[in-house]
Amino acid sequence: IKQSSRPLPLNSCDLDGELMLKRLGSRNVKVAILDSGLDQPGQGLGQPVLSRFALFSDRRNFSTSTMDPMNVNDDHGHGTAVASVVVRGFEELVSERIKIIPIKVLDRNAQGTLYGVIQGLDHAINKNADIINISVVSQERTGRRQNTPIEMVMKIAETKGILIVSAAGNDGKDIDLSENTRYPACAPNPNQIVVGAAGCTNENFASFASVGKKRVHLFAPGQSVGVYVRGSGLIRGEGTGSSFAAPTVAGVAAALLTHMSSGNWAALKCAIFDGGTVRGALDGKCFTEKTIHAPRALEKLAACGAKVMPPPAPFREIVVDILVGADPLLGSTNMVKLVVLLSSGRTLQFDNINYRENWVANSMQRIRRPLNADFNLSDIVGVRLETQFSSTSGSDTSWGLNHLSVSTSDERTVLRRFIRSGAPLHRFSGGQPFVEFRF
Repeated sequence: IKQSSRPLPLNSCDLDGELMLKRLGSRNVKVAILDSGLDQPGQGLGQPVLSRFALFSDRRNFSTSTMDPMNVNDDHGHGTAVASVVVRGFEELVSERIKIIPIKVLDRNAQGTLYGVIQGLDHAINKNADIINISVVSQERTGRRQNTPIEMVMKIAETKGILIVSAAGNDGKDIDLSENTRYPACAPNPNQIVVGAAGCTNENFASFASVGKKRVHLFAPGQSVGVYVRGSGLIRGEGTGSSFAAPTVAGVAAALLTHMSSGNWAALKCAIFDGGTVRGALDGKCFTEKTIHAPRALEKLAACGAKVMPPPAPFREIVVDILVGADPLLGSTNMVKLVVLLSSGRTLQFDNINYRENWVANSMQRIRRPLNADFNLSDIVGVRLETQFSSTSGSDTSWGLNHLSVSTSDERTVLRRFIRSGAPLHRFSGGQPFVEFRF
C-alpha cells in the first residue's frame, strides 16, 4: 500500500463508470470483511471516513495479534485499505446503505491461519452478513481434498444466501493446478466469486495476477486502486494486488443488493458475470473471460432471477462532511449551526447540528438535512458554519475544522459541490465563531 498526497480517485485510471452504480436502492446491506481489522475510534488512530460505515458491535478478532476477541484494531493497514474499496461507491454517492463488519484474521505482519479464516466465516454467518469479502489467500500444501472444513462452513453460508468474494492471489500461477491449491479461492462452493487482478485499464490481467480458467471467475482492477490509509486524518494511498480487485467486486455486489428485496447470491453472481466485459486477453485466464462492469450488472439483475424493488421516491437533501481537527468540540456546552446560502440571498438555517454532543478529535461527522422543493439545488452557492460558545465557567473555548465537503442529492443524482482540507481549515473561537465557504 503506497501513500499518496493526491486526491483519492475510485481508480487511478478513472474507471468510475465501470466500477460503480449511478444510483442505489433502498435496502441496507451488511458486508463482513475478513482481514487485518479496522481501527476503532478512541483506540489507535482510526480512519474517520470508514468509522462511519463500521458495525463495531459485530466485530471479532480471530488473529494472533492479541488474545482480546473484541480488539480488531488494524495494526497492519491492509484491512483498512480493503474496507475503503468496499465502501467507496457508497461514499461517492453519499449513502450509508452499507455497513461493514470488521473481522480480524491477520496480525501485524499480515499473517494468519486457515482456522482463523474459518472462524471468521462462521462469525460473519452468525451476524447475518449479506456478503463476505476475503482478500486473504492460504496456501494448501497437502493437495486438494473433499469436504474440507472451510468448504463446509462456506456451504452453510450458501444455505443462508450469502455471497463470498475472494482474492485469487498475486503469484502469477495457475490455481487450477493441484500444486497451486489455495483457500478459499480453490473451494468449489457455488456461492463464491474468485477475482483476479486486472491491470490499470481493466482490459488485461496484471503481470503478477494468479489465473485459472476454472477457479478464477473474472477480473477487476488491481493496480493503483485508490484507498484510504490508516491514520488520524484523510490519508490517501494506492493499493495493488487481487486484495483490492476482490473488494471492488464485493462493493459492486453490495450496491446491486440495495436494489433487491431479499438476499440471493445466485442472482448476484449471475448479474455480475452476465454484465461483465469480454476481454480477449483473458481467454483461458478465467471462467467468464470478463472484467467487472457495474452498470450492466444492474441491468441483468431481473433477468437473473432477482426481485428488484422499484427505485425510491426522490428525496432532496444536503450532506456536509466535517473532519474535526486535533482540537475537539465539547458539544455539551456548544451549539453548531449550518447555514445554507442561496443565490437569491435567502438562507436555510439548521440549528444545533451536533445535538449538543461532543465531536472528538480527528472524527468525521456527517450532517444530513432535508431540503424543500421551492428552489433548484443549483441555487445553493455556499455554506456557513457558526459556533455559539457558552459563557459557562470551564466550557470549551475553541475547536478545529480540518476538512469540509458538501454534496447535494435527490436520491437519483449526487453532486459534490465543494471540498477543502487544511490543518486546520478553520479554528472556531470566541474571536472567530464562524466561517463561510462559497462554491
